[in-house]
Amino acid sequence: MSNSNPLRTDACMKRTVSMETVLRHHEIQERKLQGKREAYKRRNDTYVKAMYGSPQDKEEVRQDGRTALLQQMKEKELADKNAMAEKTKESDFAISYDRICIEQDKEDKINKEKYLQQFRNENKRLMELRAEQQKKDRCARHLEERNLLQQSPINWSHTLH
Repeated sequence: MSNSNPLRTDACMKRTVSMETVLRHHEIQERKLQGKREAYKRRNDTYVKAMYGSPQDKEEVRQDGRTALLQQMKEKELADKNAMAEKTKESDFAISYDRICIEQDKEDKINKEKYLQQFRNENKRLMELRAEQQKKDRCARHLEERNLLQQSPINWSHTLH
């Protein structure tokens, strides 16, 4: 096996179907199996040390376990802290949004009251003008009837029957 890459030959730069031979596939398969064997051996060596190793090896394995556990606890604590900070941030946002909504509702209520007061005042003014106009019309009608009665005692307005 002179070439480090089994799918790339010295003669040809492009990969073709003809380059994919049984031998090259076998080499790739062997590399995969060798990687699996090494991973299994590393994992198995840890168990062998813990069970059959010297007291120093056993203590080293226990120390590694404690270190890993402490690291996991720190990561969990940090994750919980971040989650709590996120919840606090979310809660603060909700409270501030609620305050803004309450202020907006208060302003809307005040604006509505002002509008309704203006509407009421305008209606009151119009009713007063109308009453005054009716009073003027009535007075004018009475004055006209008096003048007509002074000129001629005939009942022009048909008020006397």
